[in-house]
Amino acid sequence: LTSQLAQHVGGATGRTRQSKDRFRKRANSMFRHIDTDQSGSIDMSEMFKYLRKMRIKGTNQNQLNEIWAKYDTDGNGVLDYNEFYRMLQDITN
Repeated sequence: LTSQLAQHVGGATGRTRQSKDRFRKRANSMFRHIDTDQSGSIDMSEMFKYLRKMRIKGTNQNQLNEIWAKYDTDGNGVLDYNEFYRMLQDITN
């Protein structure tokens, strides 16, 4: 699942300022696309819908639970932009 998500954001963050800027822009665009209710956070339902839309197969509730357990650092049940961005950084490096 994480490697498939990494492909959608465009690979590693890179070391140059240009590649980091490009990564930030892609991450921001991806976040806005997934956050369909425009709440400023992504819930599991929104993530699951995005994964299905992008035809990322084999995703199940257990995998999402693992992602949330690792990246929902404040424990509120959703990923805010910073948590989402950290997840993308981890899976692309």
